[in-house]
Amino acid sequence: MSIPRLGILEGFYGRCWSDQDRLDTIAWSARAGFSDYIYAPKSETSLRSAWAEPFPSQLKQRLKNLSACCAEYGIRWGVGLSPLGAVNQFGRKEQSLLAAKLEVLEALQLDCLAVLFDDMCCDHADLAERQVKVLEFVRERQLASQLIMCPTYYSCDPVLERVFGPMPDTYWDVLGQELSPEVGVFWTGNKVCSTSIAAEDLEHISRRLRRPLTLWDNYPVNDGERASNFLHINPFSGRDPNLGQWVDAHYANPMNQCHLSRLALATLPNCYGAGGPATPPLTFMERCSAELGNALACELTKDREAMTEIGLHRLSLAQRREMLERYKPHTGSAAQEIRDWLNGEYVFDPACLTEAMP
Repeated sequence: MSIPRLGILEGFYGRCWSDQDRLDTIAWSARAGFSDYIYAPKSETSLRSAWAEPFPSQLKQRLKNLSACCAEYGIRWGVGLSPLGAVNQFGRKEQSLLAAKLEVLEALQLDCLAVLFDDMCCDHADLAERQVKVLEFVRERQLASQLIMCPTYYSCDPVLERVFGPMPDTYWDVLGQELSPEVGVFWTGNKVCSTSIAAEDLEHISRRLRRPLTLWDNYPVNDGERASNFLHINPFSGRDPNLGQWVDAHYANPMNQCHLSRLALATLPNCYGAGGPATPPLTFMERCSAELGNALACELTKDREAMTEIGLHRLSLAQRREMLERYKPHTGSAAQEIRDWLNGEYVFDPACLTEAMP
């Protein structure tokens, strides 16, 4: 059985992780069986709407720290850059601005550069050709050992066409034909947030794109209007262990709650049989205890249904207050994330267009 590389892709909307939490997660991921990390939070405007402007000093230092941390723990690392507007006009000015940004990124010793065209409206019949032009410009500069692109239509979920407009008929086929074979392509499955992903679902699109896919798994992410009402702390499920036939890497997009995300993330290697049949998966209580300690694990086990199935929007004020009282004595970042969630501090970001539908 072919096992893809496993990675964490910090690619959600809304409240960001702290710099220290991010560094701690990289160290944790190396122990948990992950090999890759990509920094691409949607709220990092310097990598999206303000991509053409110079990086602020705080971001430069953050990226340097990430590079050093990943090197220390043997993690392949990358950055996601969304050159918004470049597909509309990619003349000398835009090329000069992009080249300048690539020079800055090159100094960070990236293993991977992800050029992201997701979640942007583009009304061009030749959209694929325009995106290939940008990608070839980037590829010629040999910035990183790997280049991955995220298409505007990164799933066959009809929500993407409802939100971003009709996809050109030949969009995926043109990408497959004209993209250099070494450029990876992100895919989220049959849905933007796929509850299950089967190898047979990926075969068709892999053949059209003429390359193995790079899976962008939108679990346990919870940044949408509906999803933010839940804490996705259950293990991965519905992921075919044979995905490696059509996938070269499997990245998981975590929750806004950094430490609680680890409860789900830790189970991704199990989808590919990590540990073998002689090592059965941990129970929910065992997983929570291993990550967060026995006391907090007991409370989470008690509230598992409320957090994962009932949801914040359906908990009464009295229920929230009772839960807050129980979590008040607990110290640590995970306990604080739970309290903040109960207090409604992880608000929906309206920029997450894939859930902003009638």
